Amino acid sequence: MPVYEGLRVHEIKEDLYFARGVRDVAPMRDILRMLGADEGPVLIKTNWFSPYPGQFTDAATLALACDAVDGEKIVIEGHAAMRNDGSRDVTPDNGRENWDWIREQEAAYFARFGLDAVLGRDDVTYVNVTDEVWEGRTVPEGEVRAALEGSGAPLVFDELYGAFPEKLLAFRGRPLLSLARIKVADPASATAGFSLSLKNMFGLIPEPNRSAYHERLPEAITDVCLLYGAYFRVVGVCEAIYHAVRVREGGAHETSWGDRYDDVEGLGIIVAGARPAEADAFAAALFGLDVSGRAVMKAAEERLGPWDKMVALEASRYAVEV
Repeated sequence: MPVYEGLRVHEIKEDLYFARGVRDVAPMRDILRMLGADEGPVLIKTNWFSPYPGQFTDAATLALACDAVDGEKIVIEGHAAMRNDGSRDVTPDNGRENWDWIREQEAAYFARFGLDAVLGRDDVTYVNVTDEVWEGRTVPEGEVRAALEGSGAPLVFDELYGAFPEKLLAFRGRPLLSLARIKVADPASATAGFSLSLKNMFGLIPEPNRSAYHERLPEAITDVCLLYGAYFRVVGVCEAIYHAVRVREGGAHETSWGDRYDDVEGLGIIVAGARPAEADAFAAALFGLDVSGRAVMKAAEERLGPWDKMVALEASRYAVEV
C-alpha cells in the first residue's frame, strides 16, 4: 500500500480502503486507482443538502476529488428544499411553482461557497437531476424497467422509474462516486443518527422537499441506489478531509431540525469501497458508532447485495477520538 510522508493507505479488505491525515490529492488518487475509478469519465454525487457549517461538500473537497480523476468529471445532484436563503418554504406540493427561484438560489449557493469555480472547470460538467427530470429529459420508463430487471428487486416508489436523466446515458457503465460528508452522532447522543454514502444517494430523488420519502426512508435510499446502480458502478466514498459532522448534546451548531453538532476540522479521512454499505459501516465504526443493525443497512443487504459486517470490528484498530 502507498505511503506518503508517514500517511498510509490501508487496505481493510478487497476493494475497501482507508486513509487518515490526507492533505493533498495523491492518497485519494491512489485509492480511486485501486477501485478502478481514477480515469474519467467519472460521475461524482456531491452532498449539497444545506448551507450549515461542515454539512456539505465544500469547494476544496470537490476540487480534491476532481483532481484525483484524470479526464472528464460529471458532478450530479438534485435540488434541495434547504439549499436557499430561507425566505421561502419549499414543500412537496409547491416545488415546481418555485422552480425558477430554486435555481436562482442554487446559483447563489454555488457562488457563496466558491463551488461555481470548481463546476466551471473545463473538465467538469454539472448535471442537476431535478432540472433534467422536470424538463422531461428522461429515459423512457419501459427502458428503465428493463435495465432494472436483473437486479431482482423492483423499486418501491414507482415514480422513480421515470426519474433517470437521459443525459447520463452517455456515461453508462462508468464509476459513480457517492462522495459523502461523514455525519455521525456520538454514541451517547439521543439521535445516534448517521448519513454516509448510501444516504447521500437520496439526494438524487428529483423532488427538492423529500420529506414524504422519509416515511419509508430505507426503501427510498435503496431505490435510488438500485436505479443508479443499474447504469453505473456505484462506489461509496465517505470523507472527512476538511470537515466532519459529529452530532452531540451541546454541539456548537444547531440545525433547523433540532440537532446540535460540532464541525470537526482537519481529520483528513477517506473511506472508499466498491460496496457502499461496507464503506459506511467502517466509517461509522471509526467514530464508535455500530450501524450494522440499522434499517437502511439491512435494506441494503436485502436489496443491493450482501456486505461484510466484520469491517466494523476492523475499524476499532483505527478509532478516531474527537
